[in-house]
Amino acid sequence: MDFPGGRVSGRSDFGAAGWQADRVKVVLRSGRCFVKNYPVGWWLRRRDCVSVCRRFAESGPGDLGPVCVLGLLLFHLIAVTTMKTLQIVWHPHPALRWKCREVTRIDAELRELVQQMFDLMYAARGVGLAANQVGLPYRLFVINPEGDPDQKDQEMVFLNPRITRRKGSEEDEEGCLSLPEIHASVTRATQIVVDAFDLSGRQFEVVMEDFPARVVQHEYDHIEGLMFTDRLSPAALGKLTPMLTDLEVQFRARQKEGLIGTDDELKAELQALEKLRT
Repeated sequence: MDFPGGRVSGRSDFGAAGWQADRVKVVLRSGRCFVKNYPVGWWLRRRDCVSVCRRFAESGPGDLGPVCVLGLLLFHLIAVTTMKTLQIVWHPHPALRWKCREVTRIDAELRELVQQMFDLMYAARGVGLAANQVGLPYRLFVINPEGDPDQKDQEMVFLNPRITRRKGSEEDEEGCLSLPEIHASVTRATQIVVDAFDLSGRQFEVVMEDFPARVVQHEYDHIEGLMFTDRLSPAALGKLTPMLTDLEVQFRARQKEGLIGTDDELKAELQALEKLRT
């Protein structure tokens, strides 16, 4: 969720990583993987590279020998890079309509992902960010209602949250980091009770009111596969349709250029990530 009138920052590229041994070179840069084994070379998109590496790793050393070792290395390198480098996804990425599953393991990697989420949220001038907004299919979101990275005491992490009670009703304007420049008035409960876990695995219950309650409800909708536009009247949604259509046109164009996977490929990636932590 962003501030009313807020702005999401531009797309952040995947980081770069490299490894070289003997006559094999692997480079990851800007979401693509380049593998060169002289005199043979490949240029693969990240999703293709992951697929190839899985096949290499599953074949067994008796079948592929050194190639299997390369596959295992690539699989590990790509997995680490992908997990450690996140970016906010925009409508209509399939992750935004994904009903997220509960997290069953808390470890250093998850804590690193949470920190990355906070960093992205602040960079985009947001006050909340859900896991599926960065392509992770987990019931997890972070908030800081003040939107100020210096106010660490306002940061909250919600793992496997449940809203157990709602009270009151109020309409106010909302925006979304996955719907840049789009805002509308949304009706939310003014007071909620949330049951969740923190990053230490401790269960907690918290009563939230007014704007913090709105932020939590917005992010909770995300992990349910909902967006604030789903809560608008047909008339209000109609006013936003041209902007939503423009976002979709841009997204499909990037898919056509091979910069983003197809919907089926993206869904397959989400399913694979589910198996890692749920």
